[in-house]
Amino acid sequence: MRIVGTAYHGCEDPRAHFFYSEDKGASWNGPFGFGDLANHSELKKYGLNELTPRTDYIVNDRNECLIFMTAREEGSFGSDRLFCILTEDGGQTFTFQGWVEKPFAEDELGETGKVRLYDDPDRNPYTTECRAVMSSSVMLEDGTIMTSVRRKYTVRGGSDKNWLDLYISQDGGKTWEFASYIADTGPSNGNPPALAITEDGRLCAAYGNRKNGTIEVRYSDNRGQSWSDPHIIMDGFWSEDMEFNDLGYPRLVKRSDGRMTAMFYYSTKEHLHHLRAVVFQPEKRQ
Repeated sequence: MRIVGTAYHGCEDPRAHFFYSEDKGASWNGPFGFGDLANHSELKKYGLNELTPRTDYIVNDRNECLIFMTAREEGSFGSDRLFCILTEDGGQTFTFQGWVEKPFAEDELGETGKVRLYDDPDRNPYTTECRAVMSSSVMLEDGTIMTSVRRKYTVRGGSDKNWLDLYISQDGGKTWEFASYIADTGPSNGNPPALAITEDGRLCAAYGNRKNGTIEVRYSDNRGQSWSDPHIIMDGFWSEDMEFNDLGYPRLVKRSDGRMTAMFYYSTKEHLHHLRAVVFQPEKRQ
């Protein structure tokens, strides 16, 4: 399944839509809509009127699927907030399941914490003031759902902050708790994560770092409570003409032999707009 949101690579439909393939991507059916989701009371409450999802979902069985969505204020870059919806009839209808990260609201500050971006706690924003978009999610054997999220805090008169967070749900996506900070993703709008489970049951998060010109991975062996130092699986990114440079937006899968494959976008003046892949053996447990 591929999920597309408004203002994303040519899509101008504020309601968003999805496609599905039954032959491994050789042909596609769609687009299909999400019913009246764009007018849901939870979105209207916060003034979010454009759906901006990317592809992230967890299939429970042939009929039930949890889909991660984002919405923003019309035309307002960076105002995206993350929630999930549930279909129990194979995509015929959808219900709002729960917020992963709500938008900012003055009367709800008691329900949210602050992001530790600065040594001075007074400078730190509430987590609901920060962009939450482009998630990547996995489900553990006990049903716990873990979602890695692309975060951004726009700093007035200063350098924006970009990083990755992990959230956890124990009740099928109805309620969520912040679990941990995963990694800084550098300047230039940061980079989204890809999350997967290794052969030995650890979490593995992959992401691009434009500042360093690298694709990096980190591991967690305690269900996302903490993360390892970064391991570089691709470096040497360079472009003589920085107008065309970009990398990241990874996908991450575990192969049948236990190795991992990270697929990511890569573009320079010399090698415009293409995909690369790195196959790597996960680092041994420390």
